[in-house]
Amino acid sequence: WIFWEGVGVGVYEPVATLVKLLIVSCGGGATSIVRFSLFMHIITTVACVVLCRDVVRIILPKKSRTFSASYALLLATLLFSVHPLRVETIAWPSCLPFVLANMFATLCVVNHCSGRIRQHLAL
Repeated sequence: WIFWEGVGVGVYEPVATLVKLLIVSCGGGATSIVRFSLFMHIITTVACVVLCRDVVRIILPKKSRTFSASYALLLATLLFSVHPLRVETIAWPSCLPFVLANMFATLCVVNHCSGRIRQHLAL
C-alpha cells in the first residue's frame, strides 16, 4: 500500500493522507497533487481578499474608507499569493498538509471576522 508501506516519518496527517489517497485512486500522481495544491492556494487567496476586506470594514469607519484602502487590500493579497513561503509549498507534493492547513486556518479567520461584522451591524 502506497501510504503505509516503507519508511514513515511518524506524523499524523489524516486529512492530507485521505486527500492524497483520493487523488492517487482517481489515477493521479504527483502532478495531480500539485494541481490540487494550486487549487487550494487559489481558494486561500480569495479568502485572503475577503479577510482583508472584512478587516478594513472592522477597523475603518465607512466614511474613512478610501480608494487607497482598496489598493492596500490588493497589495496585501498580491503579496500573500506570490510570497515564496506560500508558493514553495504548492510546488512540493509532500507539502499538501501545509496547503490544507493554511486554507482551513484562513477560512476560519474569515468566518470569525464575518461573524464580528454581523454582530457589529446588529448593534
